Amino acid sequence: MGQNEMGGITLTDFFYTMDQTILLWLQDTVRCPALSGFLVPLTILGGGGILWILISAVMLFFPKTRKIGWIALIAMLLCYLLNDKVFKELVERPRPFFAIAGLQTLVPTPMSWSFPSGHACSAFAAATIYSHGGEKCWLKVVLWVLAVAMAFSRMYVGVHYPTDVLAGMLVGIGGGSLIWHMLQHRYDLVEARLTERKRTA
Repeated sequence: MGQNEMGGITLTDFFYTMDQTILLWLQDTVRCPALSGFLVPLTILGGGGILWILISAVMLFFPKTRKIGWIALIAMLLCYLLNDKVFKELVERPRPFFAIAGLQTLVPTPMSWSFPSGHACSAFAAATIYSHGGEKCWLKVVLWVLAVAMAFSRMYVGVHYPTDVLAGMLVGIGGGSLIWHMLQHRYDLVEARLTERKRTA
C-alpha cells in the first residue's frame, strides 16, 4: 500500500470528501440569517485584504503603532504574492461550487483558483504582526477573533474548501512570523537614523 493510501482510499480522496462534507453541512445546518448578516459583509470587506489594509493604514498615523502598521502592510503584500501568484498558480484547484452539486454561494462567485485562501492568508498575516504590538491584550484578541471569522466566512459563503482556508492561515502565520523577525530590528535602525538626521538637520 502506498504512503498516500488508507485502506484503499487515497489521502487526496479523504480530504476532498471531508471538504465536501463540511461545506454541505455548513450550508444545510449552520447557515442562518443572523450569521449571514455578519459573515457576508465581513467576507466582502476582506476582498483584496482591504479591511486589514485599512486597519494597518490607520496605525500609521500613531507613533506607537506605526511600526506594526508598516510591517503588517509589507507582510500582507509579500504573503499575497506567495499565496496568490505562486501557490494558487501551481496548484490550480477549482472553486468548490464548480465541483459540489447543490452548493450555493452567498456572494458573487470568484473565478480565481481556490487553494490557498487569500482572505485567510491576509487576515492571519495581519493578525500575526498585530500580536507583536504594544496594544492592550483585549484588542489583540479582538483582531484574532476577527481573523478567524474572516477565514471561516470563506467556507460559510461557499467559495473555499476547508483545506483552502487552513492552508491560507498557515501561509499567513508562517509568512507573517518570518517577515516580523526579518524586519523588526531593521525598522528600528531605519527609524533611529531618520530621527538622528532630523535632529541634526
